[in-house]
Amino acid sequence: MDGQKKTKIMYEAGMNLFQLDSYLEDLIGKGMLTLGSRRIYLATEKGKNFLTAFEQYMEARGVLDGHKAIIDSYLHGTMERKVEPQTIEQMARQQ
Repeated sequence: MDGQKKTKIMYEAGMNLFQLDSYLEDLIGKGMLTLGSRRIYLATEKGKNFLTAFEQYMEARGVLDGHKAIIDSYLHGTMERKVEPQTIEQMARQQ
């Protein structure tokens, strides 16, 4: 992940400067970001690991949300076809 200047982060995140400063301070305090030379914010190894874990979580959540919809449709009587049980890995590969 390349570093970014504060203004670019602010515009891409759709935040005002007050909000962004609060988040940046928090992330630096947690060791996920560092402020490098030329006022560039860089993700630390801890920050990169967090992003990887979060992306995996969001992917699994999307798969599970899809299966929750199937379960809900069975409960509400709108599902008629049989769905074979799958592992999370199998579900993720289908997406």
